[in-house]
Amino acid sequence: MSHQRALLRVKCGNLLPEEHGMHAIRRPAQQPGATHESGAGHRPNRSLPNHRGRFMIATRKSTVARAWRAASLAAVVALMTACGGGEAAAPRVVSSVDVSPASVTVQPAQSTGLTATAREADGTAITGRSVVWSSSNPAVATVSATGVVTGVTDGVTSVSATVGSVSGSAAVVVRSTVATVGITPTTATVTMGRTPVQLSAAPRNAAGATLAGRAVTWSSSAPTIASVTATGLVAAVAPGTATISATSEGITGSAAITVAPDPCNVVRALPMGQTVAGTFTANDCVLSDSTALQRYAFTLTTRTKVEILMSSTVLDSYLFLVDSALNIIVEDDDGDTGRNARIMRTLPAGRYEIIANVFDPRTYGAYQLTLRNAPVPCTTGRTTTFPTTLAATLATSACRMNDGSYQDRYDITVATRGLYRVEVASTAFDAVAVVLDQNENVVAQDDDSGTGTDAYLEVALAPGRYTVLATGYPGQTGPYRISLVQAVDPCGVNRTITLGQSTINTLSTTDCALSDGGGPARYMHRTGLTLTTTTSVQIEMTSTVVDAYLILQNGATGAVVAENDDASSTTTNARILATLPAGNYIINTTTYNTGETGAYQISATVAPNSTVNVSVTPSVMSLVPGQTQSARTTVTGSANTAVIWQSSNTNVATVSTDGVVRALTPGTTTISAISQADPRRSGTIAVTVAATDGSVNLDVSGMYVVQSVQQADGRIPLVANRQAVARVFVRSSRTGLGTAQVRLRVIEGNATIATFNATATPTSTLDESCCSADFSISGSMIRAGVSLLADVDPNNLVGESNETDNVYPVVGPMPLNVISVPPMTMKLIPVQQGRSGAVGVASSSLFNIFRSVWPLEVINATVRTALVIDYTIGSQNFDDWIRLVRDVEIVRQAEGGAHYYYGLIRTRGTSGVLGLANGIPARTAIGIDEGSDFGPAESRLTFAHELGHTMGLRHAPCGGAAGPDPNYPFSDGRIGVYGMDTFGGNAIKGPVVNDIMTYCPNQWVSAHNYRKVMDFRQANPNGVGNLLAPTRALLVSGGIAADGITLDPAFSVTASPATADARGTHVIEGFDANNRPVFTWRFSPYRVDDARSEQEAFVVAVPMSEATQQKLVRLSVREATGAFGSARSAVRTSALAMAANAGATTAIPVNAMAQLRRSGGRTELTWSPAVSPAVMVRDRTTGEVIALGRTGTLDLSQFGAIERLDLHVSDGTKSARLVIDATTGALRR
Repeated sequence: MSHQRALLRVKCGNLLPEEHGMHAIRRPAQQPGATHESGAGHRPNRSLPNHRGRFMIATRKSTVARAWRAASLAAVVALMTACGGGEAAAPRVVSSVDVSPASVTVQPAQSTGLTATAREADGTAITGRSVVWSSSNPAVATVSATGVVTGVTDGVTSVSATVGSVSGSAAVVVRSTVATVGITPTTATVTMGRTPVQLSAAPRNAAGATLAGRAVTWSSSAPTIASVTATGLVAAVAPGTATISATSEGITGSAAITVAPDPCNVVRALPMGQTVAGTFTANDCVLSDSTALQRYAFTLTTRTKVEILMSSTVLDSYLFLVDSALNIIVEDDDGDTGRNARIMRTLPAGRYEIIANVFDPRTYGAYQLTLRNAPVPCTTGRTTTFPTTLAATLATSACRMNDGSYQDRYDITVATRGLYRVEVASTAFDAVAVVLDQNENVVAQDDDSGTGTDAYLEVALAPGRYTVLATGYPGQTGPYRISLVQAVDPCGVNRTITLGQSTINTLSTTDCALSDGGGPARYMHRTGLTLTTTTSVQIEMTSTVVDAYLILQNGATGAVVAENDDASSTTTNARILATLPAGNYIINTTTYNTGETGAYQISATVAPNSTVNVSVTPSVMSLVPGQTQSARTTVTGSANTAVIWQSSNTNVATVSTDGVVRALTPGTTTISAISQADPRRSGTIAVTVAATDGSVNLDVSGMYVVQSVQQADGRIPLVANRQAVARVFVRSSRTGLGTAQVRLRVIEGNATIATFNATATPTSTLDESCCSADFSISGSMIRAGVSLLADVDPNNLVGESNETDNVYPVVGPMPLNVISVPPMTMKLIPVQQGRSGAVGVASSSLFNIFRSVWPLEVINATVRTALVIDYTIGSQNFDDWIRLVRDVEIVRQAEGGAHYYYGLIRTRGTSGVLGLANGIPARTAIGIDEGSDFGPAESRLTFAHELGHTMGLRHAPCGGAAGPDPNYPFSDGRIGVYGMDTFGGNAIKGPVVNDIMTYCPNQWVSAHNYRKVMDFRQANPNGVGNLLAPTRALLVSGGIAADGITLDPAFSVTASPATADARGTHVIEGFDANNRPVFTWRFSPYRVDDARSEQEAFVVAVPMSEATQQKLVRLSVREATGAFGSARSAVRTSALAMAANAGATTAIPVNAMAQLRRSGGRTELTWSPAVSPAVMVRDRTTGEVIALGRTGTLDLSQFGAIERLDLHVSDGTKSARLVIDATTGALRR
């Protein structure tokens, strides 16, 4: 008992082994390096150490000892349990603090409790400890000392519970409940086709405060009327009403939406004979030029001529008339009085729309619109027959047209197809004659083709009803005479002849003219001959002043039956002898040479029974290749014993003009000797050429000289002083022979001036695709008086069956057919584009293709200063291209001279426009430069193509090229003959390659277009038209398309003036401030062939004094038949300039026209396009136009010394010249 108490008094510690038989409990002595730890957080090791840390239990086998041991062990266990490993109890350590719940959401002013639990490291909860509570953002939520959290305002905070130095936390979210959802605006109108409406939603709490960050879901009550996106963007779908809802946390707000129809789709009905009042507002449909429009529809049940009037006291009215597909039929600006618009048009039955519009952008106000039948004088004419000549008076009671002119109508019926002449003559007014078909389409028109200002026209009419209009210029009236008679078509079959008849006629320059490529013409008469039975006829044309030429055609098919130049070698008269079946024939009497005129006699007789007989000896020939044999003829029954020799197969054997037959290759042919006195009579020889037994014969089958393209007979003339290639073709009597030596001698007079040697591969027939001996001849040898002589195997290296036929031509040297072509002078203009700053580059390689394909000798090209424009050229934008080619033509005319101008543009992209010409023919074209994305090759081809247009060529038919040449000989656009690039390694161009005037790849030039350019250049050495002496002129330009006429601001220049075109299709008119005519000028626009279909343009220098120009306040361009509701356009002097012109002496101030602005070494010219719609900048030293601006800003610093610049500022109808004062730097007149 005492021992047990002793054990309990022992300090808690380790148990040590007892070396004696009894256990003892004590603290062992501390071992070196060992430590004893106690205190908070120390958990003693509860394992029992082994030896020397194992309890050594002495084994005594007595029962007492075992009982004691058990009691002792129980005491030890109890002691260890009480002491915690043998020591006194230590404080419990807090390892973490848990806050529950870990997150909580409350509303403002709402409370909730949190609990905190301290835990030991093993997770055992510790109780009774003090907890300190805190909030990281008391403005959002507070926490009490007992852990009660109270929300203050929306937000997020962290609430912490701290025990000692250990903390835990919970996330507290304070979030108000959505009480309402407000939508702004609450009502809205969305217009079809216009910009969608943006709605905004604001979730709010009960106090009305907006709750940020709340999710909102949008929906539409009628998605087929109005749709809404997830962001609240409302778009119109169909007219009607819809409710747009925004929902947040189960609470919904809404907005009322009205979908209005697209004003561009609103069409009002306008019955015939009614007038409606309308008002333009900012909510109306607008065009791209910011002008408002409203649409009205009407339907016609029968063909009707209508009159449409639009008037306003506050607007400048403008009208469009469109068909049911909205294609524009006609438009008008000031066709009625003042600024009112008027359209008068005959329309077939159908549905139409009137588009009421205004001339000026962003102007609104009231107007009146009337639709009614056209006035009776405009619909009903005087019934007239051919022929008629009568006197009448043009009065104000006649039909009044939009331009203020009056017209009388004459209805006629044509019974037979023919040419009819219409004349309107007056001493009181400038007469105009117009012929309309029954649908009132213009068939023909004329202004001043008669005497003085009288009208004269000839028109081919088919049977039907027509209307002839006798009219004058605006406001003109008075007496006149009208004549309607049947005329003669100079190219029609206007004469007849019967067998046994002879007539005398005279060829003149007014007769039917045949011209190839714009060159000199041959004049012709066409005479009809009818045979009722098969007949032998003799037709003769004799003359002492012209070289007669006869062509006989089948009247039904047009096929040429026979033709003749000279009846014999001793006359230039022509004769045709032929046996013809019954039928109609056309005898064409013309001349061999161009430009010949004079008297001739034509006769047609039954050919006398022929007494002519032709016999040929021998009648049979058997030859071997290379062998020749002469034939003899005996002609009886005529003093003319001459014959014409022909071979039916020239590949087998040929025959000379004197009857020498030469065998070429094995085969058969018929040689004919045709009597010149009576072509019905001939004699023949049956020729058989047999293969040889291994021997060979060589000869030259042909030779021609080519510079770009050539026909096998060498008929295309050579350009003097231009390099060429002579092609010599060698023929062999058998195949398999290797190359043969060929010699070419160039001969002038009796002297050989050059000798060349080459090889050729012999063929059995002339093969242009290969095998020729090609000799390059320098341009210095291509001149008149030079001839060529070729021979094969000149050194007799090949044993032949005939060594005497190796020379070509066999009759002696072949003279070169040489012509002179005038030099071509041109200016290359790099174009610097606005915005992008891209500048075209001119390089010498641009001429590679151009020089190779066209018949030119000297090309004088200069590169001038870049032309700066303030717009960018895109490969897909036709309008900008058309504007640019017009601008370059403005530059050319302003600068003067006989140069061709070619503008070079740097573009991006590999589809779209590559170039444009300013008409056919013309002096101006533009195209991509070699640095454009299309690449250098396309740039060079474009250069050659566009300048082909300027030299009179239309497109060749391939690749969809617009306006193809109807006379081009091959419908697929191929060149049809062989060509050669003599500047490109003598590369052969086969007949299947495409002409350079097509849109198809793999291009060269055809003989057709090559010859046309050759003729054009000879006839027009300075380009199209003759240049008149420079004078003061008004440069008027614009464009014409299917949708109307565009008129550019005009410039006052000194330039070569245009020539008045009495047959012009369009009219430029100028008016003063009182709307009185100042001038009228008639012209014909040019077609822009490489642009969209039916694109035309014009740049016309109208000769006009400064005094006359100063009167102008409005320019108008219209079709010459504009009186019938056709397209027209107008440009006015700017409002400021008009105000200045209203005063007697006041001129528009310079600073109102333009201003100079200097900053940081940069000088900028600025102006208001509303006051000065265009500016031309010229270098006073060189005279070059270096910039054209229309947008209001030009950087003048790029042009160097600005004091040498002339600024031509246009007010729309004319321009003023401003200079920069070198002393003050100010602008002055």
